[in-house]
Amino acid sequence: MIDKKQILLGAFFGILVPPIAFVIWVLLLTDYSIIKAVELVVDGNLYSEVLSLSAIANMIIFYLFLNKNKIFLARGVLLITIFLAIVVLVTKFI
Repeated sequence: MIDKKQILLGAFFGILVPPIAFVIWVLLLTDYSIIKAVELVVDGNLYSEVLSLSAIANMIIFYLFLNKNKIFLARGVLLITIFLAIVVLVTKFI
């Protein structure tokens, strides 16, 4: 039986993790503040690049959920990751 609450919770994690990953990438790998980094993304029109790099963190939680045998949570993360991939393709080529 499909557990919709688990899938929605996994989707919530899939939405929550990429912005957190972006903040971590900025704090660890650059000397910029978060506000300055966001300004650079907006000014450089780098939405698809930043979104695709941030979505890599979804692979980590997807893997963790699979190892913990939380299949429905992993499905939710996978659904959001596929959605993010479509958004990246649309923003990159349109």
